[in-house]
Amino acid sequence: MQIITLFRCAKIFDDNTSGLRIAINDVWTYKVYITRHKVNENHFEIGLEYVYYDHFGLDFPDIHKYNQDIFYAWFVLQHFRNYKPFITKIDIVGELKGIL
Repeated sequence: MQIITLFRCAKIFDDNTSGLRIAINDVWTYKVYITRHKVNENHFEIGLEYVYYDHFGLDFPDIHKYNQDIFYAWFVLQHFRNYKPFITKIDIVGELKGIL
């Protein structure tokens, strides 16, 4: 059962020292799934799957923000020469347990 889908997130990877910020600069969209659920008397268990997506696409505000030749070239390739942005997908599986 899908419970949340396609919501825009704020920047959460604000790390300048590792490659994580380059690999995942922003979360473009995410989905959260309940994969299983179990209730036994006053205890519960829920299986969760989180899927995060990011893309390396540029829009018009990006080229003004960075104002560098590499971003102009990147923008031209993407918007005028039909190159597709690279998409990163992160899939995290977790569990939630508790007492009612």
